Amino acid sequence: MKYLLQKNRPVQKGMPDPNGWETISGERAGHQEFDDLATAERIFKTNINMARMAVFPQRIIDSEGTILSYYDPREWYLEQISYDFNHTTDENERTKLVEYYAHYVRELIATGLWLTIPPIDARLPDNYMPKEFFEYWNQ
Repeated sequence: MKYLLQKNRPVQKGMPDPNGWETISGERAGHQEFDDLATAERIFKTNINMARMAVFPQRIIDSEGTILSYYDPREWYLEQISYDFNHTTDENERTKLVEYYAHYVRELIATGLWLTIPPIDARLPDNYMPKEFFEYWNQ
């Protein structure tokens, strides 16, 4: 079985285009097709760690089209918003950050591909978390 690393160029309001997935390739990246999942996962994680602010969602699929791993840069935005929230006492700034956080949560839910619950340090305190977050992850 083959494993492909793919990227997507969002076209509407930052949403991934369902038909816009392409295998990552290029002079530096090479052709991102692998014979084993462990190598694909290692390269996938390296790509994400090297470009944490990557603007394109990325995924690993197998040769049958099953999505095995998915990364959306909005997940990283949640982590940054949480960090900023926890390092400010300005209530106006906190209010804005809560709104941004809720916005990205709703967008991630809308993709239908949000596969991994954010770690605790990428979340706001429970009383500031959007209700959609709990509804989505408690399904």
